[in-house]
Amino acid sequence: MARTWIAVLTAALVLSLAAPGLAQFDVKAQLTYGGTSYSSLLDKETKGSVSEWSVLALGTYSHQDLLFNVLYQNANRLNMTVNEVEEKSTHGRSFANLGASYRFLQETGMEVYGGLGYSLMWLNLKHSAVRDNAQVGLAGRGFSGQAAVRFTLAENFSADAYFTAAPWLKWEYTQGNKSIKQIDGSAYHYQLGLEYDVTAQYSVRLGVQGGSYSVGEFKYDVDELGPTSAGYSGVTVGVTVHF
Repeated sequence: MARTWIAVLTAALVLSLAAPGLAQFDVKAQLTYGGTSYSSLLDKETKGSVSEWSVLALGTYSHQDLLFNVLYQNANRLNMTVNEVEEKSTHGRSFANLGASYRFLQETGMEVYGGLGYSLMWLNLKHSAVRDNAQVGLAGRGFSGQAAVRFTLAENFSADAYFTAAPWLKWEYTQGNKSIKQIDGSAYHYQLGLEYDVTAQYSVRLGVQGGSYSVGEFKYDVDELGPTSAGYSGVTVGVTVHF
């Protein structure tokens, strides 16, 4: 499923780039270093932390008062510790959001957008302290609200902020050949950036990003699995290409 949606996102970006007249299409490509902290991980007593790096891509297209966006992040483990046990383990997270927003406020040096989107998240992990070292997969999807704010700070300097909130995300839990669907949860994501225009086509970018996600309690076979709750953050560096 993840590969299918990644292909869809890639195709959307390629088609947007290939379409004529998209003079206000931007692609922000960034590398991120940060971490994830679990206050609970399928068990109220299970806590963990992950240091990770990720790639983050955001494509935006502005047309009059409309703003269309495609966001994708893929995070990969550097180190993972669960209940103070650090070992070679598996932890990967992907997040995607497609949306459209309307510019409802424009003042000197500032634009504010608000709209709706559709969010998807995938989480894969394996650790001896979680489910007896079983490979665990979680996939969430649902409609989201989103907001974007853009600032012109000075000549060649700008800043922006993007927020996505999916408070009623539905998760599917997979372990082995069995899956449990329609588990209540949520997912939130944000990124803030400062840009400097090197040329008319390229800008360098520095910022921060982060978010959180939660999965409610549910039953798997005869086990009552506790909630999952995590927050992540990191610093970003990258470039923006203006088409």
